[in-house]
Amino acid sequence: MKVLVVDDSAFIRKMMRKSIEACGCQVIEADCGQAALDLYPVENPDFVTLDMLMPVMEGPEVLDRLLLIDPNARVVVCTSNVQASAQEEM
Repeated sequence: MKVLVVDDSAFIRKMMRKSIEACGCQVIEADCGQAALDLYPVENPDFVTLDMLMPVMEGPEVLDRLLLIDPNARVVVCTSNVQASAQEEM
């Protein structure tokens, strides 16, 4: 199984990689939304973990664009934003 980890934090990507690889999965990393959109059609991951709070292109926009590339994309949304308004949006 191949997982695309999208997060602007190198620390979070490292921790996600460590956890996901421990399950026997291959990990591809993207440090921003545009990198994720560029990698997705090339790598064809089985699923994506997507940070919602990133500079330049935030997670909701990345998600919308990913779904245009692949309407069947499987995406796990990850965020540290615990505000009620953010939870309602997702």
